[in-house]
Amino acid sequence: MSEKSSFFPSIDGDRKYTTFDWAKYFADFIGNGIYPNPSTNLQVVANNNMSVTVKVGRSFIKGYRYENDTDLILPIENADGVFKRKDNLVLRLDMQSREIKSRVIKGEFSSNPVAPVILRTVDYYDLKIAEIFVDAGAISIVQSNVTDTRLDSDICGIVTQTVQNIDTTTLYNQIQADLAMFKENEQSDFMNWSTTQKADFDTWFATVQDILDADTAGNLLNLITTHTTDTTPHIQTLTHAKVGTVHQLSGT
Repeated sequence: MSEKSSFFPSIDGDRKYTTFDWAKYFADFIGNGIYPNPSTNLQVVANNNMSVTVKVGRSFIKGYRYENDTDLILPIENADGVFKRKDNLVLRLDMQSREIKSRVIKGEFSSNPVAPVILRTVDYYDLKIAEIFVDAGAISIVQSNVTDTRLDSDICGIVTQTVQNIDTTTLYNQIQADLAMFKENEQSDFMNWSTTQKADFDTWFATVQDILDADTAGNLLNLITTHTTDTTPHIQTLTHAKVGTVHQLSGT
């Protein structure tokens, strides 16, 4: 089925929609992330032991809503005596189990530890809300071991409209291309017109030169040029007596 529309009343079962259809609908205009208020929304707080608390809060992932309505305590696995570790605390959308849950994703022990890569596949989608550093030989997690990643839009971010900004690069490039083409065509048209006008004038002037001598033709050209650039009206009054009436002749 290449075309699909929603949502319309069903008549005798001819319009059936699934929860997946509703999730796609919401995902079209609500972006992934946590809700911004209050600032403690889903904040991860160290308990000064081998556990952390996820504060009350809500999030939205791929059209599905998550809510934690009470402080949630999650255990952190024991440290190694020699090597360090970085764990992720994520909200994971699991399409197979049909749920969103807070999970601690354990990292690998290392002298230079790196946090695990978050999952974003057809079946799973993670929002990483915190990174937890587990030092070698640690017996507790303190707040300085917790890196808050809720505001990092690449791995979590704040719920907002899907279209946060519009990439105008393509539109700008098209406008620039159209403007360049317009200028090129207009300049070409003007040059063609100018060339034609000059050729016509040269032809006319050559004809005049055949009739007039060089001095007269030159003077005529100077008069034409002066008249063209002079914007002052020319009033000429001619008075003569004819049957007792004065006649005035005006011209420019």
